[in-house]
Amino acid sequence: MRGKVLAWYSLIDWLKSIIRRPGFWLILLILILITLPHYSDRFEHLPIVTSLISSLDLNRHAFERIMFLGPIVWAGFIFGWRGAFITSLAVLGVMLPRAIFISPQPRDALFETSAVFILGNVLSISFHGLRKARERRFQLEETQQELRASEEKYRQLFENAHDAIWLHDLEGNIIDTNRAGKALTGYSAEELLTMNVKVFLSEESFELANQIRRKILNNESVKQPYEQRIFRRDGSEAV
Repeated sequence: MRGKVLAWYSLIDWLKSIIRRPGFWLILLILILITLPHYSDRFEHLPIVTSLISSLDLNRHAFERIMFLGPIVWAGFIFGWRGAFITSLAVLGVMLPRAIFISPQPRDALFETSAVFILGNVLSISFHGLRKARERRFQLEETQQELRASEEKYRQLFENAHDAIWLHDLEGNIIDTNRAGKALTGYSAEELLTMNVKVFLSEESFELANQIRRKILNNESVKQPYEQRIFRRDGSEAV
């Protein structure tokens, strides 16, 4: 029971937020402007509209029913599928009295009314899905741009760090290094990317590196930082 009450309150809040938006009143105005001539045979369409109706081989009331698709689709585009559904119900309520009680061909009028109701909702759901897909694509592009900017930022920090940094895989093959890393080892970047850390380490240092790796992979605590000694290209030792 409480869930139903909360759902009603949520719906009421949504309707209040819709009513406050200018788009709601514009859609309402369009509905009125379509409905008035739909019920008044004395109303004359503009010549260009009359010519269009004639070229489509439609009677004026069938054409006006088609025009009701506009507010439904627009409501779906602005307010989502719920807005389209509510608008389509309003359109259905507007068209049914004429289709049932006034139209000289009620069967055709009811068919056209039903088609407008169904097609309006289908189009609205389709356009809503396309808009959501476009929004997701836009968000993805924004995220990718942010990632590229973040990558560039940290690449600069990595490259310009005063400390020597290199990255290697679990086998010890070097996959990246910064300027300070090249300066410390005495090798160029091209040379380092073809080398293994074993080249720099004594047996004692290599065993220490293996111990640290095993502890990290086993989620054991490691005293940080720890000192490691390497051999430079000219044979001298560095820490």
